[in-house]
Amino acid sequence: MVEFLHSLTPDFFDALVLAVIIIGLALAAVRLYSDFTRKLPPQPPEQKHNAIDRQSRP
Repeated sequence: MVEFLHSLTPDFFDALVLAVIIIGLALAAVRLYSDFTRKLPPQPPEQKHNAIDRQSRP
């Protein structure tokens, strides 16, 4: 266990931080790609405004 703790150098932690950033960017890219390429739900039909709605607007 002591040998393992001595191997934890600043370079190791720098590499670990870079690896976490790269993995996070890759997961974000996959999520954005799936969001932008998904099928959109059908739009609800537009409701026609009646005369009362038109009169109440300034």
